[in-house]
Amino acid sequence: MRLHRVPVPLLLMRLGVRLWTRWRRMTHPRRYAGLGGAAVGFMIGENPFVAARAQQELGWTPPFDARTAIQRTVTWYQTPRVERV
Repeated sequence: MRLHRVPVPLLLMRLGVRLWTRWRRMTHPRRYAGLGGAAVGFMIGENPFVAARAQQELGWTPPFDARTAIQRTVTWYQTPRVERV
């Protein structure tokens, strides 16, 4: 499956996530509904999980860039459990 990028204004994206979160809170009050805002922040570059400190102090570099790691993780989650290694 190939993902296609669709440009969406940030303001519209944040509004959509806010509405989605409110809807989820009303329909599923016992479930956590705050992941959407965190996902938007992560995708626009507000990533708190950067490897800069590990690179500076330990000389370590991650084996994959963030985009590749996310794609691999999504692929892993989409595979049936029997096939996961």
